Amino acid sequence: MLPPESTTAPVLPALSAAVAVASLTHGYLWRRLFHDTRTRGALALVLPALLLPVCMLGLLYMRTLPLAVARPVMAVCYTYVGLLFFLVLLLVAFDVATIFGPASLRRARVQAVVAVSGAMALSMMAMRGALQPVKVRSCPVRAPAGLDGYRIAQLADLHIGAMRGRAFVADVVASVNAARPDLVVITGDLVDGTPEQLLGELAPLRELRAATYLVLGNHEHLSGAAAWRSVLPTLGIHVLTDERVHLASFDLVGLDDEPTPARDAALAPSGRYTIVLAHEPRDVAEVARRGADVQLSAHTHGGQIFPLHVLERWVQGYLVGDYLVGATQLHVSSGTGFWGPPMRLSSRASIDLVILTTPKGDMP
Repeated sequence: MLPPESTTAPVLPALSAAVAVASLTHGYLWRRLFHDTRTRGALALVLPALLLPVCMLGLLYMRTLPLAVARPVMAVCYTYVGLLFFLVLLLVAFDVATIFGPASLRRARVQAVVAVSGAMALSMMAMRGALQPVKVRSCPVRAPAGLDGYRIAQLADLHIGAMRGRAFVADVVASVNAARPDLVVITGDLVDGTPEQLLGELAPLRELRAATYLVLGNHEHLSGAAAWRSVLPTLGIHVLTDERVHLASFDLVGLDDEPTPARDAALAPSGRYTIVLAHEPRDVAEVARRGADVQLSAHTHGGQIFPLHVLERWVQGYLVGDYLVGATQLHVSSGTGFWGPPMRLSSRASIDLVILTTPKGDMP
């Protein structure tokens, strides 16, 4: 049985690409750690090299595998991918530095020791950063006087699946309820898997005490968007698919990560204060053009692992925090969970408590 996304990522090409990357990467490690240092033991790289193809198979099939199988496999594979990222990054940095100085056996050995030690230290720091308790972060957003003090808890990018499950969801729900928000919004990538796998893992979401609205992100579309739209309401979650709802004092618009024909009507100005939920920050160009007041987004994970910040900012145009795009305020969450390696370096997971605030000069 092929995974649901096999139509867009056929198994054989994806696996072939993973084997090619594993071969090139570990060939580079063999040269830098063993050949250049004249050290024996290169066969030790054979088993780690197999983890990249296994990781690719896990990515393709984890939405159809039992969690009891997917979790240990992906935990090992993802952790190694993170370690490998830091190791290669440090060795390449040394290679660049070597351009400005003569290579030698002693220098190669020192670089190998420093790179391996540094990669292990960075990995442990990053794992600690990803696995520490998620904190609530207050984020003021300008609003008219009638909305002053209104509190919106923004969750995003929990990625419940192979790496995070029910216990994490329960902790997040407890933190949200303790913050006493007036509204909860989830701006995409709640899950990595099918409802058959994960509905039970999400059960604590029923305990959220405030009304909860969600927009689908790219990972829900990989995991079966239609199925998730049908089951999330059983958890008390309102799914917005390019639609506008009128709340007591403002309008809430939810943009699906894959636009539908209803998007144009959803963004039509209503004359009321409007908050837009959109998984990807780059949607703000269209949102600002249509005159919405606020957009709440996520997707970037705040870069998650330095220096991937550069790539995320280049792709999305925004990374994390608050921006002003025309007259629209954009708030980008760094995400509540993580994806891939259980690591965060120079980024922090958060539950964002968006507090609508009226500056004193705007008070009636």
